[in-house]
Amino acid sequence: MTHPLIARRPRHRSRLPYLIAGLVCLTLATLLGLAIYFRFTGHDMTGLEGVWHSSGDPDKRQGYDFKPNGTVGAWNGKEENWWNTIGWDATWRRKGDQITIKTDRNWDFVGELEGDTLRGTMTIRSYPDWTETTAEMVWRKE
Repeated sequence: MTHPLIARRPRHRSRLPYLIAGLVCLTLATLLGLAIYFRFTGHDMTGLEGVWHSSGDPDKRQGYDFKPNGTVGAWNGKEENWWNTIGWDATWRRKGDQITIKTDRNWDFVGELEGDTLRGTMTIRSYPDWTETTAEMVWRKE
């Protein structure tokens, strides 16, 4: 009795190790890219930590806080809470000691940081004709 030849399936190498190695490399490259991005796009907070008040506000009713993500927190009252935040958005940028604040409202500010004082010019846009007026402004750190 002769045995028929049994067809054997060709031996294939598993693709799983290559897939895992590729995913690991992709994950490491993504993490490295994110680390580099956040390292070089962070905001220099030196001298800006803490709560700031306008010198025209002797009762310190409005407080401002420069956040590391580039936003400015603002609130009415002695401390920042969710119920007393001011309803506008602002971002800040730094170039050396020059601080620029851009708001989504009718004013912007450009000033120089001098220790615990931020001295500069506020640009106010008046509604309805949007004429610009400038005013000297001083913010002090609490």
